[in-house]
Amino acid sequence: MDQEVYFHIRNPQVVHDTINDETVIVNLLNGNYYDVKGVGSVIWQMIANGASHQQIAFNLTHWYSGDPLKIQSQLDSFLSQLASEGLIIEAVNPDQTFSVEQISFPSGRPPFSPPNSDVEVFSDMQNLLLLDPVHEVTEKGWPHPEPDEDSSDQNTND
Repeated sequence: MDQEVYFHIRNPQVVHDTINDETVIVNLLNGNYYDVKGVGSVIWQMIANGASHQQIAFNLTHWYSGDPLKIQSQLDSFLSQLASEGLIIEAVNPDQTFSVEQISFPSGRPPFSPPNSDVEVFSDMQNLLLLDPVHEVTEKGWPHPEPDEDSSDQNTND
C-alpha cells in the first residue's frame, strides 16, 4: 500500500496569509513573495490545514468541474512549483489534522483553472526582506545591534 504524502509549509522561513480567495506568501530565505489566487489559493489553504495529496486531489475534483486526470496533473505541477520555490516540503506525516471547515472553497462547481496561472512571483522587495536587523542583535533586542569586533576591541583597551 502506498504511503500518503503530505506537504508542510517551510516554517518559519515561509509566512503566509489568506484573505478571501487570495493568499500572499513570503519566502524569507530568498526574499520573493507570491500572490496566489483562485484554485492556487484553495490548494495552499488545504496544505496549510494539513491535507494530504490525496485529500487535495479529491476535494478539487469535487469542488470544481473538469477532467479529474487534468486536475490531478495540474495539481502535481503546482505542487512541484511550490516545492521548487522552497515554499513547501514533502512529508509522510501530517503536521495537523485536516479540516475542510478552514477552507474558503468555491460555491457551486466552477470550472477548474490551472493553479500555476494564478501565481504571481515578485522579487522587487528582496533586499528589504533579506535584511534581517531583528536577528542581528544582542539580548537587549532591536535596535541594539551587536557591536563590531573592531569596536569591542577598542573598548577593552580603554
